[in-house]
Amino acid sequence: MFGIRPIGTIVVLLLALARDELTFNEFKECLDMLIASGFWLSIDVYNKALEEAQSIAKRKENLSAKL
Repeated sequence: MFGIRPIGTIVVLLLALARDELTFNEFKECLDMLIASGFWLSIDVYNKALEEAQSIAKRKENLSAKL
């Protein structure tokens, strides 16, 4: 609609992590704060989001180490 592709909240946080706008700890803190404020998330999705965030963080670490 209107040329905008909607994405979910978790993807926005993962993109911020990938773009160095959040650290892994900040990502987890944001996710936990969302849940504490009523954002519903299954434990499976929560764990998958953390796994993906860890993967992104490790790739960034590896890239930094190579530079």
